[in-house]
Amino acid sequence: MQIVVVKWLDSITFGHWTSKEEVEKSVLSPCYASGFLVRQDDKVVTVALLISRDKESFSDWINIPTQAVLEVAVIKEVDWDTETKEDKNA
Repeated sequence: MQIVVVKWLDSITFGHWTSKEEVEKSVLSPCYASGFLVRQDDKVVTVALLISRDKESFSDWINIPTQAVLEVAVIKEVDWDTETKEDKNA
């Protein structure tokens, strides 16, 4: 499994009256997410902050539309098949 940082362009909204000029000048907002890469395909990139020990459950995850993604940078490859001393004691 990979630990990644995803950069994407997100929507922007304003909840108040704004002039047409200001609306036309508005731009998409660059955002970043980091965590475990759960899914990456032609529709979505999914990143999760938390993963269960059996690697079957996730928490605090986000689906980002692939077409909005600018970059996926791999920070680290994680080898889940290596059992540690802590795993044996848990």
